[in-house]
Formats: sequence, C-alpha cells, structure tokens
Amino acid sequence: MDAPISRSFVDSSLRPKAEEAITALHLDALTGRLWAVLGDGKVEAWELFGDPLSLGTWRPQWPASKGGKQRGQRVVAVCEDSSSSSSASSLMMLVETSTAHHDLWRAELPTAMGSL
Repeated sequence: MDAPISRSFVDSSLRPKAEEAITALHLDALTGRLWAVLGDGKVEAWELFGDPLSLGTWRPQWPASKGGKQRGQRVVAVCEDSSSSSSASSLMMLVETSTAHHDLWRAELPTAMGSL
C-alpha cells in the first residue's frame, strides 16, 4: 500500500524570506566548491572536498554597463568559470529581468576567493 504524499512538510514559518531564498546553485565537480546565489544577490560559497569549509559570503559587482543589479532581476543559474585568461576565476550568472528577458553576466570573484 502506498503512503499518501504530503503537499508540504515544512511549516511555512520556517520558509526563508525572499531575499534569503536560494535562486541558483552550482557544484563544481573538479574543485568541490558549492555556490549558492540568494534572492538579494549575495553569493555564498563552500569547499566540500576534505573537511567542509565555508568560503564566505559576498555581493558581486554587477556590470556597470547594465546599470548594476536592479529590482525585479534575479539570478536563475550560476556556473564557476575557472578558464578565464586571468588567474582569477569568475562566476557566470544567468539573470532574468522582470520582463522575462535573460542576460549572461560575469562576476569576478573577490581576490581571496579567486585564488582558491
């Protein structure tokens, strides 16, 4: 006999606020880094290989040519790009606007994270 599937097993009071909710995740299989982009645009990173370690939280510098991140835009996908010509890595982010338009943006990692 199959058990009924619960529609929601998490109390709504435990759900994160929109700015704390994760909008995009990326796990780099080569480095073991896990990247999470939050609703407010902050990025959190962890090193998962070996002893798990938080690498910190930072707010990316959005492209000035795009006017910076605006209200109504959200990151829907993220991927680490360690193949850039400089020694520092960067994150590629797919950003959705309020009009359902998508842009691909590159955010340089902070110096401390880029050399990991």
